[in-house]
Amino acid sequence: MPNPKATSRLPESGTQYPKYIDKTLFQKSLSHYENNNLIQYLKTIFDTKTILNLINIYKIGTSSHFGGGTTIFWQIDTQGNIRTGKLIKYNAKTGHRIKKPYVATNWAHTLKYKNKFNLHQCLFGEHLLTEDPTAPVALVESEKTAIIAQGKIPDYIWLATGSLNEFKPSKLEILKDRIVVAFPDLGAYEIWQKKASDLSFHISVSDFLEKNATDEQREKGLDIADFINL
Repeated sequence: MPNPKATSRLPESGTQYPKYIDKTLFQKSLSHYENNNLIQYLKTIFDTKTILNLINIYKIGTSSHFGGGTTIFWQIDTQGNIRTGKLIKYNAKTGHRIKKPYVATNWAHTLKYKNKFNLHQCLFGEHLLTEDPTAPVALVESEKTAIIAQGKIPDYIWLATGSLNEFKPSKLEILKDRIVVAFPDLGAYEIWQKKASDLSFHISVSDFLEKNATDEQREKGLDIADFINL
């Protein structure tokens, strides 16, 4: 199995590695939703119209990797460039990640270009910022969480960092002129609050989950989407 962690290697002298994903590959993935496990799970939460809207606005992709049923979360910047795509396979009934017999996660740039790619990630859903310059933004960790929250609470533009440690200036700078509230997963509030306080602009970090979670919910490390679906 290739290493699922996103890595970036500097080009050799005189070599120009690509920094965006081929749009032909991207377009090809925008189909076969009947075989996409995440989309099948969303059917237990939303009606067909809502699901089609979420597919369209987030440009959710489908991959045959990991034996099929895998979702691609494309990272599209405000210029429409595709920075990369995260591949994750979910259980179609529970919506949980497949972690056995291996963690079913990989990256489009790794599969397509191996180490010959100049990676610069952006926020998942970042392209949505161009559609409404004044809409408030809600920031979460998981791409799946952003999608579910968008369907439930469309008053915000829901974006995702992609991981706990991707809450960092290089990704967040694009939000400096927006009203932003971050909803960290349970157990991550202090980490994100500290990182937010070090930014040169303001991001409000919500402690809603920390104040309202039970001990069992804390142990599971739930996120805002879990609470929305309760």
